[in-house]
Amino acid sequence: MTVKEYIEELNKAVHEDPSLLDKEVVYSADDEGNNFQRVCYTPTKGYFDGESFISDENLEEDDEYFDEETFNRVLCIN
Repeated sequence: MTVKEYIEELNKAVHEDPSLLDKEVVYSADDEGNNFQRVCYTPTKGYFDGESFISDENLEEDDEYFDEETFNRVLCIN
């Protein structure tokens, strides 16, 4: 899902029920929806390779672990 798609879905939900603006946000902690947690952090820009995330502020120019061809630019929501 892209950030644009995510925002569109949020806007639809709030348009249908404006009271959601004052509600907490939770996320599913696993793919099966067996565990839910509160969203605690603001969105963070960074890079993701399908398993590992490196935030912009933690990325160092000489970071051996980071490979621009492997990692994709993303927005982490928690």
